[in-house]
Amino acid sequence: MRHIFAVTVLCTALAGLAFAAPPTSPQLAISVTACSPSPCTPDQPVKFGGIIQNQTPTITITVTSNFACSGQLALTALGAPGFPPEVFIITSPGLFTIGPAVGGSVTTLPIILGVLPNGTNAFKISASCNGAVNGQFAFAVFEFSTR
Repeated sequence: MRHIFAVTVLCTALAGLAFAAPPTSPQLAISVTACSPSPCTPDQPVKFGGIIQNQTPTITITVTSNFACSGQLALTALGAPGFPPEVFIITSPGLFTIGPAVGGSVTTLPIILGVLPNGTNAFKISASCNGAVNGQFAFAVFEFSTR
């Protein structure tokens, strides 16, 4: 009887570990602001999937929880005819560290975006951030177009 009790307690403890909640992860948010005409003041928020007229936006990545994490940002655009379907505009591993000790957000300098021969282009941003605890990571995406 003692062995059955010991096995039952051991199995219950192991099951508790197997079904433990994953660690809480940082949450990322990406926002894009377009620069208003001269002088360039980034004050016009761009909606997800929105279209901007100006080609010098700034990108802000914000961690929306009380975590510190290190991450990277990739900005891609449609390729011109005869080129790959997506081309890198900005990509930089280890681009930022954000969190309570170093500030809750990071903002790029205004980025000059190119357009295709037809005067438009579509852009996609992805950002990821890895926290200090195993299983603690976040990912966010944003897309917009220029005209």
